[in-house]
Amino acid sequence: MKKIIAAVVVLPFLAVSGYAIAEEIQGKIKEKNSWSITLTDGNFYSVGNSTALEGLKPGDEVKVTFERGGESQEDKAHSIQKVDPNR
Repeated sequence: MKKIIAAVVVLPFLAVSGYAIAEEIQGKIKEKNSWSITLTDGNFYSVGNSTALEGLKPGDEVKVTFERGGESQEDKAHSIQKVDPNR
């Protein structure tokens, strides 16, 4: 019962505070520029630091941890890691 009450009290605050949940996706890079990548499925991710994309090139398999765009409607990548496609 205490857990239910705690959830009822906490959940509205999370919704109002703009609390974001990181998501992950894996795919191949179709296009890359200094501040963003586009995967072959058409998903676009911007980065806050261009060094996050160093060493990556089109065709690389990557795992992107990102936050869905809010008002800007732009998904922001927190990390982009190259993935071994043979794993």
